[in-house]
Amino acid sequence: MATALSSWEPEILPDIPDVPRPALENAVRNACIEFCERTHLWTQDLDRIDVEADTREYALTEPSGAEIILIDDLKYKQDGADDDQFTTLGPISENQKNLQDSGSWKYRDSATPSGYYALPDNPTEVLLYNIPTVASSEGLLVKVCLRPSRDCTTVQDFIYKSHFKTIGLGAKADLFARKGQAWYDLKESTKCEYKFINACNDAMVLKMTGATKRATRVQMREFI
Repeated sequence: MATALSSWEPEILPDIPDVPRPALENAVRNACIEFCERTHLWTQDLDRIDVEADTREYALTEPSGAEIILIDDLKYKQDGADDDQFTTLGPISENQKNLQDSGSWKYRDSATPSGYYALPDNPTEVLLYNIPTVASSEGLLVKVCLRPSRDCTTVQDFIYKSHFKTIGLGAKADLFARKGQAWYDLKESTKCEYKFINACNDAMVLKMTGATKRATRVQMREFI
C-alpha cells in the first residue's frame, strides 16, 4: 500500500494556506527523499539473483517508484542449499582495495565469493569478490536502502503513519525557503529545517533497534 503526497495537506496548509497543490506535493516528495537518505529506514529485499560462474557484476532492479541509495545487506548460498545456509558477505571498498592490495584483486576467483562492493556512481549494480567460479541458482539475496523516485506521486505507508510530522517539517522548510513566493520566510524555514534534521536523527535509532526497546548503547559493567 502507498500514501498520496497530497495526504500532507492538513499538516501544511494551516501554516502556508496559499501554496498550490503541485508545489506542496513537490515539497513533500523532497522531504520524503531527504528523510530516506538521512535515515536509511526504507529497506527491501529484492528478488533473488542467479549467480553465474565467472561473472562479477550483477544488476539490481529498482522497485517501482523507488531508487536504490545503497546496499544494506547481501547474502550468498551455494547452489541447491536451503535458505538456512545463506551467509552474509562483507562489504569492501574498491578505493581501499586499490590502495592496499595489488592491482590483480579484482580478477581473483574462487568457488564462492567472500565479499561485495558497489560503485558510488552506480548503486544499481553489485560486484562480487572473489569472482565465483561455480553457479548458484537464486544464490544472492540483496537488501537495499531506498528513497522515493523524483516522479513519484505516492510514498510508503510507514512514512506517513510513523513520520507524518517529520515529513511535514521538511516540506515546510522547503516551501518557506522559496524566494519570490508570498509565503517566503527564511526564519521559519530555518526553524523547520532544524526540527526536521533532529527528527531524522531520532528516526535513525530505529535502524539500530528496530521497533523494540533494545538499548542503543553498551552498558557499563559494575565493578565489585
